[in-house]
Amino acid sequence: MKLAHLNGLRAFEVTLRRGNFRAAAAELGVTPAAVGQRVRALEDYLGRKLFIRSRQGVTPTSDATLVEKELRGGFVALENVLGNLQSLPLVQGLKLTIDRPLYECWLAGRMVEFNAENPKIKLDVDISSRMVDLLADDFDFAVRFAPEQPTEYDNITLFPAGYIPICTADFARRYDLQKHPTSLKGVPLFHIHEETADPNWINWQGWCQNHGVEYGGDQDGMRFTRHSFGYQAARSGLGLALCGLTESFHGFREGAVIMPFARNFSTACAFKFRLVWVRGRRQTDSHRRFRDWLTKCAADFRAETSVMLP
Repeated sequence: MKLAHLNGLRAFEVTLRRGNFRAAAAELGVTPAAVGQRVRALEDYLGRKLFIRSRQGVTPTSDATLVEKELRGGFVALENVLGNLQSLPLVQGLKLTIDRPLYECWLAGRMVEFNAENPKIKLDVDISSRMVDLLADDFDFAVRFAPEQPTEYDNITLFPAGYIPICTADFARRYDLQKHPTSLKGVPLFHIHEETADPNWINWQGWCQNHGVEYGGDQDGMRFTRHSFGYQAARSGLGLALCGLTESFHGFREGAVIMPFARNFSTACAFKFRLVWVRGRRQTDSHRRFRDWLTKCAADFRAETSVMLP
């Protein structure tokens, strides 16, 4: 049976149950003529009469009464299927790609809040250092440390980033680190060389040059490839690290690390953290909810960190 005849079967079933085309039309919200046409089309398809028409109305044929119970049961089953589908929880999926350190240091702790506020939205998070091609891959959003985006993308600036010297309070006391340092001579340093195109990226030598501080530090200190590793090393209390703000923020709040120098000894990045998506791609209510929620989280974070960067 072709699905195109469902309207005819529905008109047939309601007419059997209600007794005439007029009552069937009232239930279906169409005209009696439309009900008659649907039944006639079904009869033509089956090659047999379903009703005997007369001036007094319509009378079902023996063929019609033979299938009446089964036909009614079929529509009851279809209505049950629709009801069951409507009662199922609606899960709307979104896919996000984000760099691992940023996820672990900034987003992970906030996900409980998003899931509690949006239980019907399933957020799949790709945690990776690879640069996902949003135009080619099946991702809705990316959070990136990046410059202004090309025209094929839309983006929201979440918050700025910066490079800040950090250590433990005990380390700062042991090496008598002052708010306005003049030299790092004799101070154990952790060196970080993270792969980034940010033009404002600096190492200790560049930091000292920018701020008029004698370098003279421990050039043979441990080296790391990510700011998050440098943060963990500084937290051990064995050295001073030039670290990213997002990686070290929770350590500041917990009192595990401090920024020993005045805020003007920090360096703001040229790049910023951005929420990025493909321009012109259809956005659902789920997309808007996630975008608005993440924007609010970023605004809260900016407010908390505003005193840390110049």
